[in-house]
Amino acid sequence: MPLFTVLSHVAFGAVDHAFLHPSSTFLGHSAVGHGNSTDQMPGVTPGSMGKPHPASADEKTIVGQVQEATEVATGKHYQEFDATTCCTQVVAGVNYFCKVNVGSNDCVHIRVFQPLGGGDVALAGVEQDKNPTDEITYIDEQ
Repeated sequence: MPLFTVLSHVAFGAVDHAFLHPSSTFLGHSAVGHGNSTDQMPGVTPGSMGKPHPASADEKTIVGQVQEATEVATGKHYQEFDATTCCTQVVAGVNYFCKVNVGSNDCVHIRVFQPLGGGDVALAGVEQDKNPTDEITYIDEQ
């Protein structure tokens, strides 16, 4: 499927999975063997923030890529930086809203954006002074 077709489906809040060829990918996730192309992204509905789920290995890698940017944004250095829980939102790419354990029973919540096609990730927002029981909520772009 041409990229502009996928973008138009995402922009209008609906991905018509019938258009996905079994060998095609959407946001780097294969549609092969799945009922739809976002099955590998738990709780994802295009345009809305998905349900919290344990951070996957891929999400932990993505979060690790923004540790330095998070430290600059917060003015702190973290000995630990381990994503524990994430929610995702499909937009013109993917927003990852993640709870990150930074040690001593402290957490930060971060928003990381990855554009379509799996380009470079970027820190889009940070909330400090969180604890492990705080719910992940929508973080405005900062």
